[in-house]
Amino acid sequence: MLWAVTASKPFALEPYTWHYGPFGSMPYRGYFDSTRAYQLRDRLAEEGYDADLYNPSAWSTLGWFKDPVLSNMLYWSEGHLAALIIHEMTHGTIWLTGEVDYNENLADFVGDYGAKLYLIKKYGKTSKEYLDFVNSLSDSEKFSQHLLRGAQSLDKFYKQLPEKLPLSEKKKRKTHKIKQIVSAIDTLSFARPEHYRQVFAEELPNNTLFMSYRRYRGKQGDFEKTCREKFGNDLRRYVAYLKEKFPA
Repeated sequence: MLWAVTASKPFALEPYTWHYGPFGSMPYRGYFDSTRAYQLRDRLAEEGYDADLYNPSAWSTLGWFKDPVLSNMLYWSEGHLAALIIHEMTHGTIWLTGEVDYNENLADFVGDYGAKLYLIKKYGKTSKEYLDFVNSLSDSEKFSQHLLRGAQSLDKFYKQLPEKLPLSEKKKRKTHKIKQIVSAIDTLSFARPEHYRQVFAEELPNNTLFMSYRRYRGKQGDFEKTCREKFGNDLRRYVAYLKEKFPA
């Protein structure tokens, strides 16, 4: 299992980054030792950053080593497992140094698109396997768009926050703002609402969550448009073009 730490400035959606030589700067740090991961998260929080720790579903070594297949992946639906594997394979095929948002958004786009093509080829476009996956993606996209709008709202909120305001008041206003964004999730219509309605019931998210959605989902529309308009929705051609332009 891997533990990843992310952090952000407390009153700006600006990431804390680590530098990894030829791979560039990245807004997360991974550990195979949970103790060290928790220590880093707590230290960053003590320094005043918004910090979080999570378990990545998978990770890529960018082609240097064989990427792991974890035992918990075997419980995933076939569509989501295909999307995950294709996501990580994309990192080993196309990687822009220091451009994490581009890399993660591209891998998510190719993973989702590739998984749909896989399910269509194996089961057909009217199959339960394909339709369940598409409905799940639709729910996920609604949730993502809501949090992306929330990130945009937070950006505006932080820029308008008076600098001379006491720290305690800044924190109070920030908490209220994030609570507003979270409570508005109830206004969304999901095919499977049970997966989203109480997702933040136990703990309110901080800046790192909104930044993660920008990192993975903020550019999906750009990739969809380019694939459609320049490559006729031919994912193979699009990936071949990107591979030639941005070799890993």
